[in-house]
Amino acid sequence: MTLARRRIGSGLRSFGPEAMLCRRSPAALVAIGRAFLCSAFISVMALTLPGELRAEIPDRSVLLGLQLDLGWQSSDPMVTVYGNEDPVALQLRATWLFDEKFGVGIGIAGQFREGTGVAPVGEGSTTSLWQAPVFVEGVLRAAFIRKQIAVPYVRGGFDAVLWSEEDGEDDPNGLKWGVHMAGGVAFRLPFPELNWEGRLTGDSLLDEVYLHIEGWGRSASNFGSKGLDLSGAGFSVGLQFLL
Repeated sequence: MTLARRRIGSGLRSFGPEAMLCRRSPAALVAIGRAFLCSAFISVMALTLPGELRAEIPDRSVLLGLQLDLGWQSSDPMVTVYGNEDPVALQLRATWLFDEKFGVGIGIAGQFREGTGVAPVGEGSTTSLWQAPVFVEGVLRAAFIRKQIAVPYVRGGFDAVLWSEEDGEDDPNGLKWGVHMAGGVAFRLPFPELNWEGRLTGDSLLDEVYLHIEGWGRSASNFGSKGLDLSGAGFSVGLQFLL
């Protein structure tokens, strides 16, 4: 049997439909549960904060984020072929803010993984997988006063995960639909407000820079359909720029 029949791209013949069913990992469920708890906390804080403190927030409208994701994909074919190799992904997102607390965002991530295919006899050939989640999401931030040291936040939305696998034979590719949830804290860095050339007075172009840490979970299996499952969960660290 060729490697192409044993790899994740054609896993229905290799591992059987049972092994390809969508399975939410415990880590993903924990990440999603924590995100919901954080969302409830933020909602209570927003309702109880004095109005005079809420009014101190200027109306900045754009939040840019760049982060490194450390994730795990636990479906049987992914573990068999790729194991824990190459768990890092790069993500970029942009969020349009309303009152700096609510936002609508878009983003894209990219990840390259390399593993060893399963062969009937001996060791399989090297196989590689590109994944590129493209997503839209809503964002909720507990930003109440200017120069707040720590800003808890949650975000969640819908994903279209583009994927392409290569081993020199079939080289399949496709698209997986799914959802994601994430929650974390952004810590304000002690940088002065930046004024670019020509903006030495008045509002600065860049108000704040944050270092953020978050946990996340993604379901990417066409909402539970049989077949390839690219779901995962993990942690991230990155920077946010409030414009």
